[in-house]
Amino acid sequence: MAMDSSAEEPLLAASPPAEQPVKDTAPSDEKMNLRAVAIIFIFVLISDIGYFISSAPLTRTFEDITCRRYFDESRQTLFINGTSGRPDEAQCKIPEVQGPVAELIGYQAFLDGLVGILLGLYFGALADRVGRRPIFVLGATGGFLSSCWVLYVCWMEFPLRYVWFSSLFLILGGGGTVVNVCLSMILTDSTPAASRSRVFLLFTASNLGSEVIAPPIASYFIDSNHSNPWIPLLIGLACTGGTVLLAGCVPETLVRKKGYAKISSDETEENDVQIEGTEDSSFKSTLEHTVQSLKYISGQRVVLVLTKYYTPN
Repeated sequence: MAMDSSAEEPLLAASPPAEQPVKDTAPSDEKMNLRAVAIIFIFVLISDIGYFISSAPLTRTFEDITCRRYFDESRQTLFINGTSGRPDEAQCKIPEVQGPVAELIGYQAFLDGLVGILLGLYFGALADRVGRRPIFVLGATGGFLSSCWVLYVCWMEFPLRYVWFSSLFLILGGGGTVVNVCLSMILTDSTPAASRSRVFLLFTASNLGSEVIAPPIASYFIDSNHSNPWIPLLIGLACTGGTVLLAGCVPETLVRKKGYAKISSDETEENDVQIEGTEDSSFKSTLEHTVQSLKYISGQRVVLVLTKYYTPN
């Protein structure tokens, strides 16, 4: 008895051969740029040491200058430490002295942050076009010139409100906000995705290490009877100047890729993806990118909530 040929056929139709995943023809570099990562780590360590070692002495210098001027204007007796030549700290802990110092530091922080808010998006977009290194060097240079101006005002004992003009130097590169963004960009470009979290963890650890090293040094120069606050201030300025040199040694990590990746041979030309790395670096395109970013941010309700929360603080 002949068997029906249909009985040998499978009940389910054979599945079509699986399509091969499309491989990106763009070159990918999975190696870590050790030179860029090492320079960034040293940059952060030296920069933070310079900041933490000079932060308290700078406040003390503001306090000494304000204290001497207040007692001179009020014609009161001010005791001077014979060894250090500074006013007696106990006499300077009065509201008439601490109030102007707090106002000075508060407005300085506000102006520095304002520069980052206004120019951060622009310089961030510019870093995606002209490269990370030029913007990084500009930001570090602006911070160094700003520190020089603050110390110059204190050395010449000009009216301390002149230190607010130091924020103008931050326009050169966008201030600390842009520098921190460039740091993250360079680390992201220089590390493969598999080890990126570990690198950023070590990056945070290097920041914490500077907080451990610098304050004891600054405390010694402030609390000692023969102390001189200008020593840690100059050390901090030297560290800031060193970061400018380190920023110039950072290799460019922005890779402009050129290629032509075809998704499928059965699709039309409209589905072909062309990867172009040559972008218009004109001021107009950068400005348009900034305006679009601002429109997106302003359209988010969470921004309004955060503004209401942080404004009283």
